[in-house]
Amino acid sequence: MPSASRSLAAILLAISLPAWAQPPGGDEPGPSILLVTFDTTRADHLGAYGYELAKTPTIDALASRGVLFESAITTTPVTLPSHASILTGTYPSAHGIHDNAVFTLATEAKLVSEVFERAGWRTGAFVGSFVLDRRFGLDQGFETYLGPSDPETFTATVARRPANEVVDDAIAWFADLKPTDRFFAWVHFYDPHRPLLEVDERGRAIENAYDLAISFADGQLGRLQRYLRKRELDGRLVTVVTADHGEGNGDHGEDTHGIFLYQSVMRVPLIFSASDAMSWKQGAARVERAVSNVAVAPTLLAIAGFESSEMPDVKVSSLLTAGGGVEANASAPGLYLESYTPYYSYRWRALRGIVRDNAKLIQGATRELYSLDADPDERNDRAAQSTQQVSDLSASLDELVRVHAPLGWVASQHVSNLEAALLASLGYSTNSASSEADPFASTLPDPRDRIGDLALINETAKALTRWAEISANAGSAWQRDQLARETLEQGRQLTLQLQKNNPDDPNVPLLLGAIEDELGHWAAAVPHLERAVAIRPKDPTVQARLATVYGKVGRSNEAIERMEYAISLSPGQSRYYAWLIEYLLDTGKFDEATRWLDRFDAALESGTALHSEAKLWIARQRRRVPRT
Repeated sequence: MPSASRSLAAILLAISLPAWAQPPGGDEPGPSILLVTFDTTRADHLGAYGYELAKTPTIDALASRGVLFESAITTTPVTLPSHASILTGTYPSAHGIHDNAVFTLATEAKLVSEVFERAGWRTGAFVGSFVLDRRFGLDQGFETYLGPSDPETFTATVARRPANEVVDDAIAWFADLKPTDRFFAWVHFYDPHRPLLEVDERGRAIENAYDLAISFADGQLGRLQRYLRKRELDGRLVTVVTADHGEGNGDHGEDTHGIFLYQSVMRVPLIFSASDAMSWKQGAARVERAVSNVAVAPTLLAIAGFESSEMPDVKVSSLLTAGGGVEANASAPGLYLESYTPYYSYRWRALRGIVRDNAKLIQGATRELYSLDADPDERNDRAAQSTQQVSDLSASLDELVRVHAPLGWVASQHVSNLEAALLASLGYSTNSASSEADPFASTLPDPRDRIGDLALINETAKALTRWAEISANAGSAWQRDQLARETLEQGRQLTLQLQKNNPDDPNVPLLLGAIEDELGHWAAAVPHLERAVAIRPKDPTVQARLATVYGKVGRSNEAIERMEYAISLSPGQSRYYAWLIEYLLDTGKFDEATRWLDRFDAALESGTALHSEAKLWIARQRRRVPRT
């Protein structure tokens, strides 16, 4: 252990572990761990990082007695793949989750939660968004995993829930724990993610809605802390605070996140803080050098006293080592960055990048180079003037990709119509391009040249959302029909403009097909949806939409074939069974309807398909089959 008189410079180079980092079976018990991830939270919007307008007393207090990393960078500005990196200690290039919804983490993956579970710790996760639903694979190793309502139903459900409901679930779980229990708990707050509450209950505009959302989640973390203190569960507790990514807020033309790799969406908070009885002897410390939140998992192992061999696929080092702390290793190979969302959502070129020695290289159709020391806002691209540095960083990036090669932990995840609607309500497109193609193909447009198209896509989404609201809430049938048609027509015009700007955008045919379908122009919808199917042949959502339109234009055999294929791609979607069975009954194909009723029944029995009222629905449909 270093002496209390150790200089500040030495502290910045090496943060020593306090006495609570004892291996299992040591003289003192190791700590429990609370991992808190704030969604969409920029480090520069927290008081602990110098933001004067912040109201984040809980995070600030944690930082005041812990280690704060000034230049923590996420692996990717997208929720699911970023959290996969946090929990597995591997980059997206290795774990294989490159975007929301279209991938799921297979059981072969190794999560830090599984290490704790095997060691007998209590493990619980409480998440605020459907983006992190258990179906995407992050539930491994958690005895309890609670998020928004399961959307595997015929009825609508929520896509997100506020921090107070997340904490309610966490508190209910902690109520079952004893002060002697060691636990690993993960709490995820989605509140800072758009859409934000922009208007109060009186219809007045809310200023600083983003900061208020962060502040609200901070307050709920404080509420959870008070409960843990009351239950004496915080005596030997290490709290880790980080974020999956930041938010563009207009920087570089990006209002939200997921497209670019600039610091506005990549720099995140990262704080490790022990409870008062276990604080660092030298007090709070701030580490300047750039680190990645991919190092969270190995650091959790280290502070809990586990060997790194517990997660053999992890190739990044702990930030707090049992041997003495953080070393400012000048020979570090660099930090890997990526964003595949431009490709999977818009068929633009994906981006990769590397941060090394406070220089950042972003590699797209062209290369950008920034000095994060001299140019933290990344306004001065030095690539043309620093060709040798660009070449060196490019070689280092290639080496990172080689070292952190795919581990075979990922499977495709097809989303249902309802799931797509839930994700769309959170601002995510699920119109994924073919995963077999090359996300870095030279023929793909550069996201920097297409960022303006996002405004058209977002306006189209708003028009379709307004159409759904009108369809459900307008006063009269005539008013509902008139307003709905106006909003759908608005959406069509926006989509046609998007098509003009980017003819290969994979959103266009599905949007146009859906709009024509809802307008009742079924024949016009067919060619658009057939093109959408050609782009995404294994997407059951697109297959199902085309099937329903084929049914409406009288192409009966093709309708049945398409929906059967959609079910084969996603056998858990109850609505697909329901549409097919009703269509078969309506067209007099009773023998086929009976066979599908039996298959639906079997899927419910096996748990493949889920719906609490489906059994009653099946019984009603069976009564429609004529007796022989």
